[in-house]
Amino acid sequence: MKILMYLLIASGLFAQSAEEILKKSDRSRSFTNESKIELTVENYKDDVLDSSERMVVYNKGKNKSLIKLTDRKGQLVLMVAKNMWIYFPNTRKPMRITPFQRLLGQASNGDIASLSYADDYNAIFLKEETINGEPCHVLELSAKSKASTYRKIHYWISKKKQLPVKADYFMISGKHFKTAYFEDYQTIDGRTLVGAIRFFKVGQPQNVTIMKFLSFTEKSLPNKFYNKNYLRNVKL
Repeated sequence: MKILMYLLIASGLFAQSAEEILKKSDRSRSFTNESKIELTVENYKDDVLDSSERMVVYNKGKNKSLIKLTDRKGQLVLMVAKNMWIYFPNTRKPMRITPFQRLLGQASNGDIASLSYADDYNAIFLKEETINGEPCHVLELSAKSKASTYRKIHYWISKKKQLPVKADYFMISGKHFKTAYFEDYQTIDGRTLVGAIRFFKVGQPQNVTIMKFLSFTEKSLPNKFYNKNYLRNVKL
């Protein structure tokens, strides 16, 4: 009985430590509670640029994001908690979409709109491994709800810097279908923030999607901008 109790206590502490590491790593992808992030998404095929998108992401708290698709005039993507919509100009109502759907190349809607894994996933320790000379904790993240972007993620986080290094993403079937590397970290106002994320489809290393973060600034938008019924009135 004593051994069983010890194992239960130890496993609880271990899980708590994994959750804390995950929360700290999330700071690398968020600037302030209300922020404006400018970025580009570039899709390469056989190492040649095939398509690209410029966009601006406005975040409010941890569960509201409004994305302006700069190259598609008037198109907006709204994410509130796990609900997501896209708005096309001159239409009455926005169309519901899912975070898992791809926006461009291997970058999904959820990759761009959602900045917090700690809110969406439970974390446990899987193993330790060194990536490009960087000793890492490897966490297994399991979705807290079916509405999360992915069902499971294997997540490499630097033990020293507590920053994301790599992620493997899995489908509902359990199949590993893409990998991401977190790169080009930058320091802004004392915060260490990711500069780029490279996504590779498994089995196709020559095809890569690069999400480049161009700027992080503090910016507040009215609450009504995060209401799907108000999107046709939003001017950014």
